[in-house]
Amino acid sequence: MSRPASGRPLAVALARGLSNDEIAKELWITQQTVKFHLTNIYRKLDVENRTEATRLAFQQGHVESPLYGEE
Repeated sequence: MSRPASGRPLAVALARGLSNDEIAKELWITQQTVKFHLTNIYRKLDVENRTEATRLAFQQGHVESPLYGEE
């Protein structure tokens, strides 16, 4: 199976509230690969979980909020 070119597609899927299984299916990767990348994202962002990672991604502008995207 192929891996995403960067963590961005995974971060966007995470911010959309997708489960690990849904992310794996959408990106055509295994759940184990999703877990591996999430662990690395959490470490790099110095957060403990997906909620903190998502909050930080929105705050720092890495992903757009679905509430304030296109109007």
